[in-house]
Amino acid sequence: RWLYVAAPANARILRLDMDAGSAGERLRVQEPGTTYKTWNDTIWEVFLEGSSAGFAKVSGLEFVGDILVVSDNTSGEIIAFDQEGDEVDRYATGLAEGALMGMAIRSETELWFTDAEEDKVYRLAAVE
Repeated sequence: RWLYVAAPANARILRLDMDAGSAGERLRVQEPGTTYKTWNDTIWEVFLEGSSAGFAKVSGLEFVGDILVVSDNTSGEIIAFDQEGDEVDRYATGLAEGALMGMAIRSETELWFTDAEEDKVYRLAAVE
């Protein structure tokens, strides 16, 4: 099991092996009713490098089945990758640099994304 993490400052998508490592020392409580601990011997790896995968600043990521869908804040594109990190699709939203922010995928045929410049939300849906 992997946890995928966007690292926009480094133009990367990382992943953490959720079954590796062990709980370490307890840390200071930040919020009432919570517990914080260090985690030792974790396994992190770079899943995608933006320079080779064709993105510059990840602004969102979602899974649809086994497909990882990534939004790129710089290019305004939404890009889909398979589990090996190979690109399977790319959609140009036409948004300006810095406008594409969050996205949500409701199903294999419906994707929503936001335009921070124009304060709009767009819906993409498959046409039957």
